[in-house]
Amino acid sequence: MGKTALLIMDVQNGIVERYAEASGLKTVQTALEAARAQDVAVIFVRVAFRPGYPDVSARNLSFSAIKERGGMEETSPPTQIWDGVKPRDNEPVIVKRRVSAFAGSGLELVLRSLEVDHLVLTGIATSGVVLSTLRQAADLDYRLTVLKDACFDHDPEVHRVLTDKVFPRQAQVTTVAEWAGSLGQAMRLRKANVEEHDLLTDLAMRSKAYWGYDANFLAACRRDLTITEAMIREGACFVAEGDDGAVVGFSLVLLSTPTAVLDHLFIDPKAIGTGLGRQLFCRALEAARAAGASAMRWDADPHAEDFYCHMGAEVVGSVESTSISGRYLPQMEIRF
Repeated sequence: MGKTALLIMDVQNGIVERYAEASGLKTVQTALEAARAQDVAVIFVRVAFRPGYPDVSARNLSFSAIKERGGMEETSPPTQIWDGVKPRDNEPVIVKRRVSAFAGSGLELVLRSLEVDHLVLTGIATSGVVLSTLRQAADLDYRLTVLKDACFDHDPEVHRVLTDKVFPRQAQVTTVAEWAGSLGQAMRLRKANVEEHDLLTDLAMRSKAYWGYDANFLAACRRDLTITEAMIREGACFVAEGDDGAVVGFSLVLLSTPTAVLDHLFIDPKAIGTGLGRQLFCRALEAARAAGASAMRWDADPHAEDFYCHMGAEVVGSVESTSISGRYLPQMEIRF
């Protein structure tokens, strides 16, 4: 299994001054501290140019304007990493020449040398380096996490749309606190074994009970929450294990095209709020996409509607529950 790297992008003097107050960058500092405490690789990325700007094309409107203004050469103070997140000697600092962290830089070589396959993105701006890097990294098949409160943009609405609607299609989007909390939990995802069908059924029942449903309600739901050997064998079923080996969550996708079906996603009550739901949802999306689907649809518990909307899904209809007559569930869909 590959390693994780935290990317701190364009958090440099000249950009910090224009995009964010220093006090607002505490989330980036917290992410950096958490990564260092758990021995997660940290890589800094800054934008700068060679003396005389030979790497700026006159055809590039935004960067040719930078050339006219000056002050963005490799040794210029505005291009240096902000002191609030000062790199350590063993933390690479990548110099890029365009918006994406990969453009005109040696980032991909460094990631390959460090055996990194999972990138955690932070930086300024959400609609600039974060968006461009995410798109290119996704095309390069990296696993991706975006720390939405450690990304900044001049336009709050643009930031919201990107982190709530666009990024979740290709990345897990979470907060610094949730990500930092997950680092010490040693969760790992793997394919389910058919012999685990009863264990997963019990987990689904516990998870459903978390929302305060009474015994009669849960009994009525049991048939729909029952996992069979055939479901595991024929679908894409992934389980999450804690550091003690116990199964604490699972997702099950029925693979079909053009629309896959998220049949189940349940988290053990003790693991709710740890970010595990996001990990399993993103893994389900990866499985659906790999099978050739262009969308994923499911009937959600009303208590989970906000979570799925936060992951980039939309309510596309309403469907009557097959367990409880007269109870209607939001039908949700995410396209990719």
